[in-house]
Amino acid sequence: MAGKGVNSILQGLTNFAATSSSFTMMGAVGFVYGHGLSFLWLGWIWTSIYILWWVFYAPRVWFFSRQVPIQTIGDLAQDYFNFKNTQRYIIGIISVLAQIGYIVAQLMAVGLLFNVLSGISVTTGVLIALTVVVAYTFIGGLRALIWTDAFQGSLFFIVAIGTFALFTPLAVQAGFPGTLFNTPEHITFPGSLGTWTPVYAITYAFAWGMCFVGLPMFFTRAITPKSERDCRKGVGIGNALTNLTAWFLMPMVGLMLFVIYPAMDVKLDLVPATAIFKTFPWLGVIYGVSVAAASISTANSALIATSNVFYKDFYERIIKRAITPEEEVKFSRVFVLVVGGICAFAAALQPDSIVALVGISAFLAGILFWCFIAPPCFPKLAWITPIASIIAAVVGTVFASLFVLGGVSAPFGVHGAVAGWLIAIILLYVLSPLTKKVPAESQQRYHLQYITEYFQHVEDNAKEQTNKIGKSQVSL
Repeated sequence: MAGKGVNSILQGLTNFAATSSSFTMMGAVGFVYGHGLSFLWLGWIWTSIYILWWVFYAPRVWFFSRQVPIQTIGDLAQDYFNFKNTQRYIIGIISVLAQIGYIVAQLMAVGLLFNVLSGISVTTGVLIALTVVVAYTFIGGLRALIWTDAFQGSLFFIVAIGTFALFTPLAVQAGFPGTLFNTPEHITFPGSLGTWTPVYAITYAFAWGMCFVGLPMFFTRAITPKSERDCRKGVGIGNALTNLTAWFLMPMVGLMLFVIYPAMDVKLDLVPATAIFKTFPWLGVIYGVSVAAASISTANSALIATSNVFYKDFYERIIKRAITPEEEVKFSRVFVLVVGGICAFAAALQPDSIVALVGISAFLAGILFWCFIAPPCFPKLAWITPIASIIAAVVGTVFASLFVLGGVSAPFGVHGAVAGWLIAIILLYVLSPLTKKVPAESQQRYHLQYITEYFQHVEDNAKEQTNKIGKSQVSL
């Protein structure tokens, strides 16, 4: 857990880097080019979910981690619901599956990028990405990951600003933004040529946004700051950088490319790094490096979180004995290699859609949040019972898989992940009154003691900060 001593600046940069996957540097640009300004609607909905994460969820998880030795979602759920090992294994399986899709998507993105820019095979590109990811994940662990995230996040933020600045004069010369009005389907909601309905677009955005409140790698990020204030500031900094990059700079680059390349009679192949390389070769190279940095930083986070889940939710439960720090490090390194190899093999097979892979992570992240993270965090969800949470998680996962991966149309025109969550939530409502409640001791500890102490902690910190400001003003 990086010693649970990460400051707010590092926390903000690692949150930004983990959030800003290859989607920020490639997908955001291509999405606006292909679907128009509907992408910005996605950003606004995602931002609202970020705010919920920022204000309500991450600081509470941080506070819980100081009261109970938790490292994974399974740790929190077991302590609150009083689960047995069997239920803990189910949570562990869902957590691992949620991360696997994300890791595969990042490795595949780097492989495709290397293929486009240098002509090497996608498989070779995936192996290069895997080697880099495993190397410093294997050597340094979470603390090293946070520092490399800070470097990589700074790199692609600077590149995003530079790309925006260089393409703006070219776009204005080509008639931007006036020429966009000649293609009204490109600046209307829900998307280009009516490809999406409003209901699907909104639920799609909500489905993907849930990644940031339910994925184990973000759960881990909530534990590492040295103080509640650093936790809150870190999430705020990460959100601000993500919003500026993913919801302004890169979408604007996508719209500018949409105007520039037809004016130059150049065919855009929807791979932003290639398009940028055609105009500014040196920037294209740097941009490609920043895309790889974004992808690898996210893959690192997911890989370490997955290894941690294997260790805490399975290995530690199975051997039933005290484990030395050396054994923990050795075990984690073995699983980094094993999980990384499995993900690289899957990425080298080039599955049909990166979107579907991240969709797996999205709907499983939502299941983890609604069924196992939210109940201890929010007293109004005290009615959710242990048996109902497990059944809802399993059934919701099955249905979401059918809707997202199985080609089965979700009802009411919503995104398949959201349909799976609705089924899970209905099961929570139906089964909770019929099954045994959470132990009274757990509810009192979390909802009466921990939450009350958390708000008192926040109030005390606010008073302390006010006093510090007052003293500084007097000294000045």
